[in-house]
Amino acid sequence: MRRQRRQLLIFLFSVAICLFNLLGCGTTSSQAPEALVSPADTVAGDSSRVSVAAPTVPAASAAMGRSAEKARTPKNANKFAANLNVGNRAKRGLSSNRLDQAQGTQTPAASVAENSAKLTGKNNALPQATQAEILQGALDRLAKGLFFHTVPPTLIAGHTVTIQAGVAKKFTEALRNELRGPVTLLPNVQYDPKGVDIQLKVDPADFLVKTKLAGTQSPFVDGKPTVWQWEVIPLRQGQRYLFLTSRVELTAPALQKSYTYEVAISKEPVTVEFNLLYSAQQFTVRYWLPVVVVVLSLMVSAFGLFSLWRAFLARRPRQEEQFPLS
Repeated sequence: MRRQRRQLLIFLFSVAICLFNLLGCGTTSSQAPEALVSPADTVAGDSSRVSVAAPTVPAASAAMGRSAEKARTPKNANKFAANLNVGNRAKRGLSSNRLDQAQGTQTPAASVAENSAKLTGKNNALPQATQAEILQGALDRLAKGLFFHTVPPTLIAGHTVTIQAGVAKKFTEALRNELRGPVTLLPNVQYDPKGVDIQLKVDPADFLVKTKLAGTQSPFVDGKPTVWQWEVIPLRQGQRYLFLTSRVELTAPALQKSYTYEVAISKEPVTVEFNLLYSAQQFTVRYWLPVVVVVLSLMVSAFGLFSLWRAFLARRPRQEEQFPLS
């Protein structure tokens, strides 16, 4: 009798462990994934329109901070107010134009006023329209070349693929033989012959990217194009996006400022197909501990059931012996 009670307790304990683990795994897997920020929110535009971010003003902030100290005296109050107004007008002028995604260096507010005085002959800043025209003119003077890439339309989750991209004056047969896979050509892409850097941007939750071959910053030395190359591993199935951008350094001599422009060249949609082996591998890597616990719980439960069944079979003949048929 004690043996049967012990076996029953083992069985109930095993069932309780199994239910606890099943409920725990279900709760973990039913949680909604965190919202991912799409790269489309950070890279926008095409080869016909250049997006430029508003320049940062670390030096201007430091200069104004030091000027604020001097502005506490009546002697420097008027000078500090004038410099502050000039800096604010310069910032509003740069952020109001359509060059809204460049990253560059900003001279202090006092330097902006001095440069403006040299250009206009007056002790005030350039009008907003004039600054925008100067920047846009420098941007329009950039050379245009033929951009190419080998982004395939279809990928397989977990499989590594090589993607190449670059800029050339013209697409030759020798260049075609150097590239792998289908080639997509995009004409009239703006670039700086003195220095250009092509980058591949993705959502880290969708792709794993490793730079295999980085092109030189001067792609048109002796008329030879430079090719950038990446190794890409898709991580999730479905419709995903690969973004190709080009960074160029641009200087506006009239404003004595240097800007880094990020030209959005291409937004390529790709379809990542399902891979059963890769999905099973990822599931095992993520949930191996709950799976092991559940399997052990099931084994213990099966052992408890087997023990009860054996005890039941062992008890039946004894009952027949105690109550024989008349």
